[in-house]
Amino acid sequence: SSSVAAKEQEPDLRGLRQLNLEGRADIGRLTGPRLALIDVKLAIKLQDGLLDITDFSAGVYQGVVAMTGQLDARTVPARLQLVPRIRAIQLQPLLREWTGKEPVSGAATAQGKLSMLGLLPKNIRSSVAGDLNVVIHDGAVNGINLAAMLRDAKASIKGQASSGAPRKTDFSALTADIRLG
Repeated sequence: SSSVAAKEQEPDLRGLRQLNLEGRADIGRLTGPRLALIDVKLAIKLQDGLLDITDFSAGVYQGVVAMTGQLDARTVPARLQLVPRIRAIQLQPLLREWTGKEPVSGAATAQGKLSMLGLLPKNIRSSVAGDLNVVIHDGAVNGINLAAMLRDAKASIKGQASSGAPRKTDFSALTADIRLG
């Protein structure tokens, strides 16, 4: 139907070329469905259709999300560049809230540079490109305990009882360098 087609169309932000402004917001607490941000700070500058996010930071899941970026609204679809810096986000409560599962725990830190074309989720997914470095400190992969499995296999061979250890594999750090696009 035509309403579905309208929903699928990229927004035309070229009208932002008419505006020039600078702004700053400091918000103590901002909540929404499944998300609560604290100490939110945002600084922007809009000039000739270029929106510079000169500073964004917020506390979330016992860590901090920060970024800078630029939205180029002079074309349709708009172009977006982001430089995220994520520090010590606790994965277990984040995953529990957003997926209902807790496959991994630990404190996640990430940084990188991303670019994308368009603002619709499907266009972002198909166009996102860039690099991310992700490190998870002091965590665990839940549901499997490799060391206990080996000990239990050895005990089983010897006719001894299994250890009954928790079903998680602890790690001090997991690191991933991710290239998108």
